[in-house]
Amino acid sequence: MLQLLEASAVETAETYSTFGDVADTDDAYTKASVAELSRDQITRMSSGELARAIRDVSALQFCDESRLDYLDRSTLERLVYLARQCCRNQGY
Repeated sequence: MLQLLEASAVETAETYSTFGDVADTDDAYTKASVAELSRDQITRMSSGELARAIRDVSALQFCDESRLDYLDRSTLERLVYLARQCCRNQGY
């Protein structure tokens, strides 16, 4: 029974792991790091990380950065995809 619980805890930790590649190397997301985000990496990011990525690259002029923390996850994901596309269009 204990082994099953440990196995499920490991699976849960892997499923909800954060995007540590950027978080460990820098305190801020760069346009190049956002441009390189994959769909899986965006899915694994927490809502706070999504908001921070949008805020750090400042690619979305129409977006009020002070309100990002109040948006739902699906909206944040769409905004990160849009920010990623903007960064890619800028050559990053």
